[in-house]
Amino acid sequence: FSIKAIEVYKLGGFPSLIFPAKEEYVQNYGAYSQYWADRDEEKREIIKPNLALYLDELSSYYHARAQNLVKLNDKYQRDKAAGKKVKRKDRPEPARPDFLRAAALYEEFVFTFPKDQRTPEMAFLMGESFYAAGELSKAVNAYESVAYNYLDKKRGAEAGYSAVLILKELMQASAGDPNRVAEFQSWRDHKIESAISFSDYYPTDPNAVGVLTEAAQAIFAKNEFTRAAEVAARITQWQPRPKLELMKSAYLIVAHSRFDLQEYPEAEFAYKQLLDFLPATDPDLVQIIERAAAAVYKQSEQQVAAGELAPAVERLLSIGQLAPGSDIAATAQYDAAAHLITLKDWARAESVLLDFKARFPTHALVATLAPKFAFVYQESQQWGKAASALAVMAATATTEDERRQALYLSAELYEKSGNITQAIEKYRDYASKYPNPFDIATEARFHLVELYGSTNQVSKRNYWLQELIKQDAQAGAGRTDRSKYLAAFATAKFADDEFARYETIKLTLPLKASLKRKRSALDVTLKAYRKVLDYGVAEFATQANHRIGNIYMRLAKDLMNSQRPNGLDDLALEQYEILLEEQALPFEEKAIDILASNAQRAWTGIYDDWVKESFDTLAKILPARYGKKEQKVEFSDAIF
Repeated sequence: FSIKAIEVYKLGGFPSLIFPAKEEYVQNYGAYSQYWADRDEEKREIIKPNLALYLDELSSYYHARAQNLVKLNDKYQRDKAAGKKVKRKDRPEPARPDFLRAAALYEEFVFTFPKDQRTPEMAFLMGESFYAAGELSKAVNAYESVAYNYLDKKRGAEAGYSAVLILKELMQASAGDPNRVAEFQSWRDHKIESAISFSDYYPTDPNAVGVLTEAAQAIFAKNEFTRAAEVAARITQWQPRPKLELMKSAYLIVAHSRFDLQEYPEAEFAYKQLLDFLPATDPDLVQIIERAAAAVYKQSEQQVAAGELAPAVERLLSIGQLAPGSDIAATAQYDAAAHLITLKDWARAESVLLDFKARFPTHALVATLAPKFAFVYQESQQWGKAASALAVMAATATTEDERRQALYLSAELYEKSGNITQAIEKYRDYASKYPNPFDIATEARFHLVELYGSTNQVSKRNYWLQELIKQDAQAGAGRTDRSKYLAAFATAKFADDEFARYETIKLTLPLKASLKRKRSALDVTLKAYRKVLDYGVAEFATQANHRIGNIYMRLAKDLMNSQRPNGLDDLALEQYEILLEEQALPFEEKAIDILASNAQRAWTGIYDDWVKESFDTLAKILPARYGKKEQKVEFSDAIF
């Protein structure tokens, strides 16, 4: 009867009644009605043809009416913005209710006739209606059903891409709102899956590769690096080849993901593949090169951790070719030198360090090169170079103690290399700048004594000998056995100088005058050696006693060998010599007593060169007592 009523309206020319009648028909007998629910499929089949027709007509009507209302509203707003007189009552009604009504009718058609050939189109139009009404999530569902359930060849690609775009809108609407974080994440994840589905189902669509790239980027942003690399890898293999920007983005995602997964060889490969086609003008070129270098550097770290230093060195040095002049290249070369030092490859370590200094003269690590150079040169026995490196350290080290130690060691190595001039300069600088630690300053002074002595700079040698004596005397509680020993040594040197001067004085006529000079020199020399004895250092005490004995013995000999007056007859000459013997004898006896006392130190366990010299001298003076030789008796142990 409802159908007949509609037909009567048509025949009677009542078009205004036809549309409501059809709408009432859908409401009373459609898939959402009680009638539909109470009937079996056979009864439903009777009404389906008219139901399909009316749903099609009604949905099209509301959709078209809504679109027209949109146009009228747009015109109304344009006129209003242009200043034209518009009345509020002339403002068209909103289009949204009609879009929603159209969408509901499309949805009912899809539900009622899932296998109808028009169903994909109806689902697509439902998506458009929902979108126009602002029901974005419902629009997404509609579009995705067209793209992936119905696989509509005509509208599927457009629907799938529309779903991705709408999901992007939903993401943007919730982005940045702390109260909508979960919502944003949900839309983001939905967009990722929708985008991947779109590229899977419609790979020939021009938008497919761009959509897939955005999906890879979103997955990477979620720190899902394995999946991000896999999705991005698809883009790198896409045919036809995508645009440069998409390829660049894909390779970066692959490379960054592999890097963050600590899959450094794969990351290096991806970065280098990107560099193969990236133009030299690309603004990110430098950064990409550095990332590739970082992947290489990380591989070297893994090799070092595994104890594979030699291949790690080669890998580190290769960074200089990949990213010349970069900070990471500098760090890599510096580390390579350190590993070469560990490997004791001194020659190559030196070469790498020198190259580093030349390549990166202003790098902060240059300030740390001197200790490494010093170590390499010492280990390779290049003493002069080591000393020079340490001299640099003495001027540039960060702490005073480091500068002090470097200065002293540089002096030692200059001395060892035979560069006496530089050794003297460094020891002198050290002794002047660093009186403490006292023991090391004392050694610096002693080296200066030795070096000035070796170069016959007597006055300068004497200055530092005097410094040894002076500083020991002033050390107080800081005085050491070594400083005392060296002070005794220095005092003995001065005493020896006095002894040498004493020996040069000859007894000539007039004897009284020359003897006076000799006696005066004797007193000075004795006083000098007594100072040596005051230190109580056994080695120099035996020397001093031996010298004192020789002083007296020399005076006795010099008296006996002195020049004789002219014109003496034999008797007078004999008497003169008797007088000389009387003068010389006390000195000889005193010399013997002192030498014997020195020799007797042997009984206390002291038998150094000076004790031995005393024995030898006594053997010459008193051979009967001190010149005895050990007798050896030969025997045979043969049995007869």
